[in-house]
Amino acid sequence: MFTTTEESRHFLHQLQILTTHYKDTFYMSRAKSNAEVSVPALRHVTSLRTQHMAWSIAFESLLESRQQPEVSNMERTKRAILKMNNLSIAVLLPDVLSIGETGFDSSYLNFTRIVALAKEVLVDEELFLNHGMYGNATDQRSTKVPKIGIEHSSLLSPTTHGQVSQQEKYMPMGTPQSRLDSTAPTSMNYPNSPVHVRASFTTSLGIVYPLYVVATKCRNRELRREAIRLLLSSPRREGLWDSLLSGQVAQWVMEIEEEGLAAWDSSRAENAALDLRWIAEDKRVVVREVLFDLQHRTAKCRCGTSGVGEGEPDERARETTLKW
Repeated sequence: MFTTTEESRHFLHQLQILTTHYKDTFYMSRAKSNAEVSVPALRHVTSLRTQHMAWSIAFESLLESRQQPEVSNMERTKRAILKMNNLSIAVLLPDVLSIGETGFDSSYLNFTRIVALAKEVLVDEELFLNHGMYGNATDQRSTKVPKIGIEHSSLLSPTTHGQVSQQEKYMPMGTPQSRLDSTAPTSMNYPNSPVHVRASFTTSLGIVYPLYVVATKCRNRELRREAIRLLLSSPRREGLWDSLLSGQVAQWVMEIEEEGLAAWDSSRAENAALDLRWIAEDKRVVVREVLFDLQHRTAKCRCGTSGVGEGEPDERARETTLKW
């Protein structure tokens, strides 16, 4: 059982390194061949899942006690962020063993918990904005721009890899590699919102990556929209993750998957038929590549059918250029 947030963060950090390395290696091999998963690969995934489950059990006491009066807003937020990132890995790990996207439907409860924890983080951010410091304030709460993160020195990236574009190599979903140094700016202005940007080669665990997982992998139309709304309404940069770009990519994927469907009416969501609340398997796509240019604030995106190799015919393949 973990006794401090720092201890739990350290062990989650180590697990993320192992998990990300394995996922990247696995997806690259899968892209070259649709061969069945080997027994060693299956054992490796099972081991990683077991380790993440053990972390979750050891963290449960800290998580459940975060609402105690003696726990500061900052500490409560750190615990929520750690759990969000643990849940996002729990959602993605089974995917390496599956070619289709329907396996994510069984993670609906994890998706809902990630969104709920993100809202909790936004609430504590509002307290920070109201009081100028973290304390035990219990004032009226609402949701606004989050700027809280937990720094560490590794990268938990999506399966999308950076590509070389002209003079700069751009990393996934965020800051160009050439600017990740001591000369990088310490802040950037989005319209009407101050946003904190990390100025060194570190990334902060935050809410953007877990919400992006929900926004692209959850096919419940209502919950997915809530995740996208949180991304687009909370402009921020967390390490290499930009919330506005992530939200626009997810919205683009959603629009592709909902082509031909009736417009979503959130006021009637509870009464909507099951086949209207969820995206059918034959409409689902995966993000293949995001190549972006921060100077011009543009991103070239590609998506396609899960399990279809590069260069193979794919009727669901799409490309677009986004501006944010």
